[in-house]
Amino acid sequence: MALPVQRSDLITYLPKDVVYHDGSTATLSLDYVLTEGGNLRLYVPPGKMEDVVGGALRNAGFKDAILRIPKGERYSLSLRLGDAWDFTLEFMRMAL
Repeated sequence: MALPVQRSDLITYLPKDVVYHDGSTATLSLDYVLTEGGNLRLYVPPGKMEDVVGGALRNAGFKDAILRIPKGERYSLSLRLGDAWDFTLEFMRMAL
């Protein structure tokens, strides 16, 4: 189940139940998600990256984004949320 985080008219759903790379699990409290939500990272296994980026996100309207300062991203996608807002996702190459 996801916890909604609302700021202005943008609603983002963050995971409540998480599984860490070592297989351990945790349930995040709403207070934790509200205070640390900007610091949470979602791990996408390498074998699922194309499904997430090429399928789900592009089908939801995300387009390729050109970043001012590239930091080694594998993919950068952006979704226009109105006249002044973009929601940008960056997929980094990371090793466990």
